[in-house]
Amino acid sequence: MQQYIKYRPEISKLKSPKDIAPANPAAIHLDKLENPYPLPPEIQQQLQQRLRDLELNRYPEMNHSALITKIKQTLRIPDSLDLVLGNGSSELISLLMQACNGGDNSVMFPSLSYFYFKRCALLGNKKIIELPLQPDFQLDIAATIELIQQHQPELILLANPNNPTANSFAATDIATIINLAPGLVIIDEVYEAYSTHSYVPEILNHENLLVLQSFSKIGLAGLRLGYLIGQPEIINYLDRFMLPYNISSFSQMALSVVLDNYAYLDLQIKQIIKDREFLCAQLAKLDWLQLHATAANFIVLKLIKLPAKGLYLHLRSLGISVQLLCGLQDLLENCLRFSIGTSAECLKLLDGIRSFEHSNELLADL
Repeated sequence: MQQYIKYRPEISKLKSPKDIAPANPAAIHLDKLENPYPLPPEIQQQLQQRLRDLELNRYPEMNHSALITKIKQTLRIPDSLDLVLGNGSSELISLLMQACNGGDNSVMFPSLSYFYFKRCALLGNKKIIELPLQPDFQLDIAATIELIQQHQPELILLANPNNPTANSFAATDIATIINLAPGLVIIDEVYEAYSTHSYVPEILNHENLLVLQSFSKIGLAGLRLGYLIGQPEIINYLDRFMLPYNISSFSQMALSVVLDNYAYLDLQIKQIIKDREFLCAQLAKLDWLQLHATAANFIVLKLIKLPAKGLYLHLRSLGISVQLLCGLQDLLENCLRFSIGTSAECLKLLDGIRSFEHSNELLADL
């Protein structure tokens, strides 16, 4: 076939969404890092009532000011800050790659971080500088300082808590980066609800700081709604890169209803944190596992002597889907990642992990 566009080899190597196998509806899904709880019946009933009045033949509202005001009030975002809504945090990351196009076109992020940072940088033909991590998944701050001074990047992205490692970076290291960076620093806080600290208040003291948050990890993954918080001048400029009608009428309506009932999500978040602490305490008793610190709604396990792939297959045979991290980088060799499910799902996961030590998978040729 004649080649009508010039294929870039680094893009051809990326996976297409069509390459992703459909999810097994019967499985316990602990591989997508979602809130496992559905919306309560009270909210679902309100959504059904509001849906009857929704004019789907009309375009969505482009001016999100009313919804933005409600988000700021519900989540206690300072009035002096502004935000822009995106179709998930991924659209906002793409927006930032388009907007930051000066200097030597370099973008920085940790060597182990949200996969879409690298994918979006490749699509945007950026010069990628990866920041090294230490064995405990913390930043190598001396090397980071050197790289910033050498490349003077226009954009630095830090997921905090980080994905796929689940830990938060040291506050002193993040402060050093914010103060040293010549361009924008983006703190991706999509897992912030499960941690103990947010950098949103710091935006008031640092013009170059933006914070990315999302409703996906706290119970609304199907709506695909993220938001970028910053000082008004920068947000006003970034808003010009946004595609028209990027947030559907249903998503806007549904988010408004959920924000009116946000206490329900708070209860779910508290339960997930409680179950996370329970799982960590139980898993720490198994001497063939190394448990990494977590500040998110998921846990990273490193297996000692036993094969991670064997545990992955064992859990899959029990109808439990987790993520095998082997092959991403040496720091994650023989590691698994799984999100915190419902309380009942956590017990099933724990039983599955405990039973693996004596399972037939250890005898299989892996």
